[in-house]
Amino acid sequence: MAAFNIELFGNYTSDSDNVDNESYSKSYYGLFLGASLDGKQAVYFGQSVMLHSRSLKGSGSSTAGTLSVTELGPRFTLFFGESQGWALTTVWNPYAKGKRQRAGASEDISGWSYMASFGYQLRLTKGFTLGANISYHSLSISKSTDSSNIETQVSHKYTSIIPMITIALRFR
Repeated sequence: MAAFNIELFGNYTSDSDNVDNESYSKSYYGLFLGASLDGKQAVYFGQSVMLHSRSLKGSGSSTAGTLSVTELGPRFTLFFGESQGWALTTVWNPYAKGKRQRAGASEDISGWSYMASFGYQLRLTKGFTLGANISYHSLSISKSTDSSNIETQVSHKYTSIIPMITIALRFR
């Protein structure tokens, strides 16, 4: 019998200094809706929706800007171990679109991303888990469109290694 998994995951970090008067923040939030592909409920496949943003601000920064992207794509998770608490996850997001502001200019951006994670989900009740993982995320921007509707092919990449908190509900 198939089982289902609804998982929320996320991370927020910020950093500031008074030397260059800069502040930096980054956030990743997501939702996974999946179903088990095996009777042991160890392999899940489904849809992932991720929101990714970052911001660098300050009077001393020549690279100040913001980025906000929505990423959609399939996700595959393998749970293993005695209690199936350990998890390996891969996500490929062929849809990654959003807005970016650099050097005072705003542009629409699009591309793709992927993420790979390793973590543990502690079962708190029969279906409810709380977990943590370490994730590698890579966002590749292939197209930008400026405010004059001029489209440019680009090859820009944003990568991060980030810890995340997960809350999940697994049920039949």
